[in-house]
Amino acid sequence: MWRHAIATTVALWCVLTLAHAQDQLTATTKEERVSVPDEPNRQGLQMVKRSLLLGPVAFRYQQLVDPSAGDKPVVQRYADYILGCEFPRYTWNWDLEYFLDVTVTRPGDPPFVANRATLQRGIYVLQQGRRAVADMVWPLPPSAGRTHGELVVRFVKTPDDPNWMHVRVTIEGDPAATITQVALHSYPTVTTGPPERQRWVTSLTRAVQSTDKPAARNPADEWGLVLHNRLAQEEGGALLVMDPDEIKTADASGVYPIAVRLQPNPTQSVRFAMGYFWDTPYDKAVASFRQQAPDRLKRLRAVDWSVPLDLARWEKNKRDVEELLSLTEAARTQYQPQWTALAAQADEALKQAATHQDADPGAARRFVLLSRQAEELRAKLYEPALQALIEGATR
Repeated sequence: MWRHAIATTVALWCVLTLAHAQDQLTATTKEERVSVPDEPNRQGLQMVKRSLLLGPVAFRYQQLVDPSAGDKPVVQRYADYILGCEFPRYTWNWDLEYFLDVTVTRPGDPPFVANRATLQRGIYVLQQGRRAVADMVWPLPPSAGRTHGELVVRFVKTPDDPNWMHVRVTIEGDPAATITQVALHSYPTVTTGPPERQRWVTSLTRAVQSTDKPAARNPADEWGLVLHNRLAQEEGGALLVMDPDEIKTADASGVYPIAVRLQPNPTQSVRFAMGYFWDTPYDKAVASFRQQAPDRLKRLRAVDWSVPLDLARWEKNKRDVEELLSLTEAARTQYQPQWTALAAQADEALKQAATHQDADPGAARRFVLLSRQAEELRAKLYEPALQALIEGATR
């Protein structure tokens, strides 16, 4: 009887644990900066590499830079710049090299692709758990007499919608800058294929074979697109939903990668949803997409793009740092001023967020940076604290 009760309890615990895990998303980032081989015209250059795992989605960024020129981007050959999206994992369905380009226009300046014009400032995980949220940030190129703006690409992923994620592209900090084009690239299913394979772009109203000549799309009734193949590799592809209220014109082209270009109304923010279908005949995927598209658009418009500050992470770091500082006077002498300044910045950020978070979209990112700095300080304090404990135990 007792064995049966224990077995039942263990089985129930396993079921609940699995269900909880399936309802949770984690997000992780990695970063490194490495010197490139010393070749002609590449001496002193470095490659900055970053990656983001956002639940089941993987992103890859790398940019060759010249540190002697303030980390100016350098592109001399293939892979000196990459911004890739792996969705679903281990496929080229969305472009693993150049899935997104955002063109920005400012008065008096020629248009520029903001995610290629400067080195990415960073990738910031803002939320995990019931949903995963992360930002990619690029500073806009400096310009005389202009405020320091940023391009911010926010990704929102939820566990109940495994084949979709929501994306918002925003200009922050420069009211004169506008987004004039968002380009998305896809290799439906895979890159290479047999000669007979055809690339197609099917909307809510019509199907058009993709060629190298841009084909216009009417956002009013073609705000949902299926990027797929015919005659080969027909059971996978990419899905895209845009908000027709935000997009003025659109077009698509390409027989290897397909490029979808969205030209928004004058704006500083564009939203869209990226998805995929897999192991499904394209005609069934198209029929299902067309049926579900109205709900997809509603869901896109209903996304909550705000994020709470990660107070739990900060409070844990705060407790750890203060405990470690208390263990050794030498560490307090060396690191207490740094910690005092860091804690003061966090207190100020919390005060501002309590009253102005909606007006300050960068507050969550700054708080993430403060938490990172606290974790770096905590790591520095471990060794002197451990040494102090050992010395105290041997006296």
